[in-house]
Amino acid sequence: MAFLKDTLATPGASGARRLVSVVFRTSNVIVTVSYEEQTTTSAEVPDSRELQEKARNLARLLAERLEE
Repeated sequence: MAFLKDTLATPGASGARRLVSVVFRTSNVIVTVSYEEQTTTSAEVPDSRELQEKARNLARLLAERLEE
């Protein structure tokens, strides 16, 4: 079982910031994977789908390694 949290900070003069975290438990270990991206302009917003995919893929790889 895993939990995913996707947070977008309010865009400001310095850009927008998105933080995606995946938390999972395996082999009695709780693991948190976080991906963060910040844009340089307020007109751009970091892509939620891309960051979620990166966080999930890394979490999947870590889970496989922990189960070895």
